[in-house]
Amino acid sequence: MHLGEATTVNDGELIADLFGAVGKVWKMDEKLSDAAGAVGGAGTAFAYIAIEAMADGGVVAGLPREICLSLASQAFYGAAAMVMKTGKHPGQLKDQVVSPGGITIARIHELEKGAFRASMMDTVVAATKRSHEMSQ
Repeated sequence: MHLGEATTVNDGELIADLFGAVGKVWKMDEKLSDAAGAVGGAGTAFAYIAIEAMADGGVVAGLPREICLSLASQAFYGAAAMVMKTGKHPGQLKDQVVSPGGITIARIHELEKGAFRASMMDTVVAATKRSHEMSQ
């Protein structure tokens, strides 16, 4: 959150308490709000797409969609919970669950061949740019 010049310290604390009741609140300079929205706000849609894509892959592999959606959702839920609970870098947590020559590293290899990380980074940059354009 960023506060305008007319906002008092008490106003800021009240706003932080209100929003803090339903989620995490960060105080930041206004110039960072476009990027924060691109990562946090628009990030939800990317998680939905990733869950859907994982479920679609499971359907292709022969699993019922309902089971696929549950498995994919639980994977994202568990991963997010571990990042928040442990405070560890996601890469460190990933390394803890990857076995040499195993299923997980084979899947990561496929993602990396498709430039997964670069694509995700590009979406954040594009969303930040679009947010800035819309605020002008």
